[in-house]
This record gives sequence, structure tokens and C-alpha cells, in this order.
Amino acid sequence: MTNLPAQSTALIGRDQNVATARDLLLRSEVRLVTLTGPAGVGKTRLAIEIAGRLLEDFPDGVLFVDLSVISDPDLVLTEIAQTLGIKEQGGQMLSEALHEYLRQRNLLLLLDNFEQVLPAAAQLVDLLEAAPKLQVIVTSRAALRVSGEYEFAVQPLELPDLRRLPSLPKLASYPAVALFVERARAVKPDFALTDANAARVAEICVRLDGLPLAIELAAARRKVLGTEALLARLANRFDLLTGGARDLAARQQTLRGAIDWSYGLLSSKEQVLLARLAIFVGGCTVDAAERVCAELKIENEASTTAPHGQTFLSLQFSILNVLESLVDNSLLQQVEAADGDARFIMLETIREYALERLVATGERAPLRQQHAAYYLRLAEQAEPELDRQQQDIWLERLEREHDNLLAALDAAWEQKSAEVALRLCGALAIFWHTHGYLSEGRRWIDAALSIAPADTALTALRAKALSGAGRLALTQGDYAQARAHYDAALALFQQLADQRGIAIALNGLAGLEGRLGNYAQSQAHFDAALERFQQLGDKLNSARLLSNRGLIALIEGDQVRAKTYLEGSLAIRREIGDTIGLIWSIANLGEIAIRQGDTAQALARYTRSLALSQKLGAKEGIAVCLEGLAQVAAARGKPLPAARLRPSELPTNVIAPRVVVE
Repeated sequence: MTNLPAQSTALIGRDQNVATARDLLLRSEVRLVTLTGPAGVGKTRLAIEIAGRLLEDFPDGVLFVDLSVISDPDLVLTEIAQTLGIKEQGGQMLSEALHEYLRQRNLLLLLDNFEQVLPAAAQLVDLLEAAPKLQVIVTSRAALRVSGEYEFAVQPLELPDLRRLPSLPKLASYPAVALFVERARAVKPDFALTDANAARVAEICVRLDGLPLAIELAAARRKVLGTEALLARLANRFDLLTGGARDLAARQQTLRGAIDWSYGLLSSKEQVLLARLAIFVGGCTVDAAERVCAELKIENEASTTAPHGQTFLSLQFSILNVLESLVDNSLLQQVEAADGDARFIMLETIREYALERLVATGERAPLRQQHAAYYLRLAEQAEPELDRQQQDIWLERLEREHDNLLAALDAAWEQKSAEVALRLCGALAIFWHTHGYLSEGRRWIDAALSIAPADTALTALRAKALSGAGRLALTQGDYAQARAHYDAALALFQQLADQRGIAIALNGLAGLEGRLGNYAQSQAHFDAALERFQQLGDKLNSARLLSNRGLIALIEGDQVRAKTYLEGSLAIRREIGDTIGLIWSIANLGEIAIRQGDTAQALARYTRSLALSQKLGAKEGIAVCLEGLAQVAAARGKPLPAARLRPSELPTNVIAPRVVVE
């Protein structure tokens, strides 16, 4: 006996899910399995497939109970009874009639859409206790949180990496892509995945987070839109993704309707926090959520309720508890970062919906200011740590918050806040350089400088930003711009009598002259900079200058003097724990070993430097070491490994000679 809804299309990309859930339900101790997941992830369709594969295992039937038509938890047993054909008789309670009917029956119930009747979970437990052969599959945005429940989290479909698209056959095998192609053929039979449209199809699937409902609705639009036009219109996905099959429930006919259903089941506290969390890009920590979202400051000149014309809208509840609730309702995902910190992430589709809600409240503008202020504090907290022993931890933290940092810069630019923009750029310059965001960093520094007035109050910030821009330009081989930036920075630092800033600018100019072959001028700049750093007791930059002096000696052919300088630099860096500096000291000593014919020493040094570069995500360091290892392989008469190691496809924004002047 079954009433499972007939399915007109094949289920794509869920074979492993079906097999795992089926095996779970065949275990005698498993009585209740709850499929959870966000709107549009395909819980109902998956549950029907699982139930269909179990028809032969339940001799008394597999029955589907649609709970989406009710909102009163007290009606759940009524819906189950109606599906089973049970009616109340005499003075017998309905629960008693159900218990009696199910007590000896080996039956599987599929209860669909339980999220709006969660208080009925206790009645379901009673039913399972009364009927030892009964098993239940539940679909719900949130787990039931009852004893004996096995939660099965349904994830979006697997997606390709847009940065490294596989071959066409491999791309076609990705479940999200396969679903798009299959559903597109339903409305346009001649549609095929080709070299011409593959990248766009993949991006459509990624932009839609691998959500089956969204992908199916998008594929249906292929009837009137080409893939390029379809991709462009995803900027307004909720207006585009409508027109689902008429035999589906109303909430499943549009993407907005599916998420509206989830949003409507939230408490007012959860709705407010969900909207405010949309201000984050790429997720956030608990600390960020609490500091940015808990208390919102709104400028209001007419207000007399707070100092400086501010009113305060506070969320008077525990942010942590509500975050947990939003995770339970499949609207947030909780992941653990490398440092063990919890991070909360929204699917982009959910975030766009929440952002619409945030804009409607009028809170977006003031919230962006608080968001920018928080990430400015983070960047400035991280900057000095990038010269200390926990560099790897702080670089990874900035990498995780990369999208939020860019959003903070965008907010500063939009508000023409030159001070915030310059402070952010100055604090992020080392991170941009180490992780290879060279073009991005230069673009943002130029933008910040363009809105900064020639104001003495901003002179120090302008000088620092110009110095950072010079370093990024030098790494990219843009020597004209590097000179212009360093000259401008030097003039401002001299105006401020900032000896450390002067030394940093002179070091940059020295590196530039060295790359241009002007060794005498380069050495003079290095000596002037080193003298200042030593007077300031700045060991980190003194080590950098010793390394650079060694490189100039190496370029000039004096390997003995070069090795002395580089080993002196290496010793200081080990003493102070400067891992970024160790990358260059060790790699440059590897270059000396190559020139001296000591391939064993060169191999050891480049291998060590490569490991440090990979640990810190230092793209230029990785490129330099791969080039060095290729030289080692070539020197040992192994041309094929040399060709494979040589980084022929380096990031286009990284210029990486084997000898690097810092």
C-alpha cells in the first residue's frame, strides 16, 4: 500500500544520499529520520525517492502525509489518521485509535513539511513508542530535537570550481550542471552543454548555490533566454526565478515563495537578525555578529533620546541563541575555521533575500557604517601581528574576512570617507602583498587617494598608503608607478620627520634601483635606510635591509659578501619569528647555492621556503620557489621535471624573478 506522489522527472545527483538514508532506515534501532536543509534544496523530492526504494521492505505500506496544508500542531495526528483512513469511534480518542491501528503494523510514514508544526514532535514520539514496527521519515527546515531522532542534513548539489573548470565531460557529470542541462532540455530539446556555454552554465549553477529548485527554475527560463542573458539577469534572481510547475505547491513555484515560507516561520527576533546578518559578505564570527548587529546606531538630528543626536535600536536578546536557531532552521550554516572559531555563513540566495528585507527596514546604511568600523578595527589589529610570530594565524584570519574587508572599503568609498579608506588600505598592504592581491590592492589605494583631500590631518595616512602602493607596483614590475609612489611617500614622510617612514620609502627606492641595474644608487639608499632602522632598534626592517644588501652583492657577482649579509638577515628573522622574512632569506640563499653548483643545498632551501610560503599563502614565494626547484631539476639533468615545476601559469598580477628584493 502506498500513496507516494508519482514523479515525472528523474532525481539527479542524489544517489549517494538515497543509498545512505535507505541503509540508515533499514537499521532496526533507527525509527525516525529527519531530512533537514534550506528552502529549495530538494528535501521532499529526496524523501519521496528514499521512501520509494523502501516499498518492498515495509509490507504494511509506505505512506506520504502532506503537512504543508496545516499550521496547527494539534492537527498532525488528524492528517496522519486521514491518510491511513482511520476515524474516531465512540468515545475513543484519535491518538488511541492511531496507536491501536499501528501497533502491529510494519509501516513507513513520510511526514512532509514538519517545520510549521514542530510542537507536534512530542506526539510523534508517543506514536513511535506505541507502534514498535513503525518508522518515520520527516522533512523539515529544522530538526525536531527529540530523543531517537537521526538528522540527515541535505546539502546543495555539488558544484565545480569556477577558477579551474574541468573538461567538458567532467563538468557535465557535476550534479548541479547535469540538473540544469536536463531541465533545460525539457523546454528546449536541442540544448546541449558545449565549450561555448560551459563556463556560463557552471557560473549559473554556482550563483544559485547548487539549490535544485533555483536551478530548475533557471533552466526553465532557457526557453526564452540564452545562457549569457540568463546569467546577467541573476542579479535580480527573485524576479527571474518564477513560473514553476503548476502542480507544485505555491511556495515551490517561485524561489521567493520558497524562502518566504521559511522566513514566515521565524520569530520577530530571528527575522531581524537574519536581515542584519546580510550585511556580512562571506560569513561572520559570533563576535562580529554581536558587535555589528546587536545595537544599531541611527543618526537622527531631531532625536533627543541619546547624545549627539543618535537613537538606538537594540536587540534585547542573546545573539548567540538566535544564531543557533537560524542554523537549526537551515538559514545559516555553521562551519569551524582553522583556528577553531565558529563561523556563520549564508547561501548567497538566502543572503540576497535577507538583504532585501534589510533595505526595506532602512537599516542598511547605518549598519554598513558599523560593519566598516568593525573590520577597520580588525585590519588595524592584524597589521602589527603580521610582523610577529603568529603571522600565519593572522594572515589566515584576514583571508577568511577578505570579502568583508572589501565590503568595508566599498562602504568607505561610497560614503567618501577618506580617513577610513586610507586606514584600511594602509593596514592591509602587507596582507595584499603576501597573498598576491596586488592589482586589487593598488586599485583600492588609488581609489582611497583619489577621495583624500590635501589635508595635513591625512598626511601620515597618505604617506603610508603611497608606500604600500609602491611596494605592490614594484612587485608587479610597474617601475614608473613604483617610483612615483615611493617618491611621493618619501616627500610626505620627510615633511612629517617620520624616520621609520623615510627608511621604508628609501628601502623601496633601493629595491627599484636594484631591479633597474643602478647598483650604486641602490646601495646608497639601502645604507641610508639601514642606518635609520638600526637607530630605531627595528630588527625586522634591519633584517629586511641586510637581505636586500645581500641581493645587490649577489647581482654584482660577490657571492661571499652576499652570503654573509643573507645569513645575518636569516639569523635575525629566526630570532624574532619573522616567517614572511624567512621565506625570502631561505629562498635567496637557495639562489646562491644554485650559482655555486650545490644542488643538494639549493633543493633543501627551496623546499623549506616553499613549505613556509604554502603555510602563509604567499603566492609570490610559492612562484619563486617553484622556479628555483625547476632550476635544481634542470641543473641535475632532469628537463621534464624542470618543465613541470616551472610556473608557466603564474597569477597574472605576480612578477616573480628568482631573486626578490623586499
